[in-house]
Amino acid sequence: MKNLNSISQNQFGKDFYKITKSQRLLILAENKLESIIDLNGENINKLASINKGINEDALNKRLILKYGGYNSKYFTDSELLIADKEISQKIYDLQFAKEAKKESLKKDNRYKNESYQDIFDGNLKYTKNKTKKYEKDFPIETIEKLISKNYNIKGEIIGHFVERSLFTLIQTENKINIIVNTDKLAFMLKYLPNTEMFIKNELKSIQFIKNGKIQGLLMPILNKDLSIPEKLLNYKI
Repeated sequence: MKNLNSISQNQFGKDFYKITKSQRLLILAENKLESIIDLNGENINKLASINKGINEDALNKRLILKYGGYNSKYFTDSELLIADKEISQKIYDLQFAKEAKKESLKKDNRYKNESYQDIFDGNLKYTKNKTKKYEKDFPIETIEKLISKNYNIKGEIIGHFVERSLFTLIQTENKINIIVNTDKLAFMLKYLPNTEMFIKNELKSIQFIKNGKIQGLLMPILNKDLSIPEKLLNYKI
């Protein structure tokens, strides 16, 4: 942290956590040997963009994912899964409201005699009606199989680094190293607070568990070309 503060002072005249989020990421990108120890992810929201945690492109290309899980109350973009049905419903409602708002703001003569609220309500109803078209093809059985068995190796957040994007290292006591997208991890931690992370190996999804129940899954980054900074790898939990 001392080096990052020094670099930040030289470039921006302030300590690292007193500059903007984009400036922090710029420093990490330009100084790839630097990384941030952040046990338990206490500072993750000072680096990550939660709004980027969902893969919007994947949802728009695969409408089964975008709409199909609404009635079964499983939210997924194929890289993360929210299995808690109440929270999943909340995320769908937020996504659908955002979609309805975007459509409502478009200038169109057919809307000239309607209030914004009427337009919004109509768009929201239209969006929710799409869920019936796609729900029969939504992979419920696959999802329920994935969340049917708990792992028992606990993982802890060690810290973050930048290599093309912002990544986080999660590690177990027996030194299983898992790399995840930091924005996605921040999204999971926001919507699944007070959960613990459990791991099977480097290839399987991380389980977010609370009171013995799997509330969510997050796929790791499988790119073996990523270079994890030694500072993170050698840190002892």
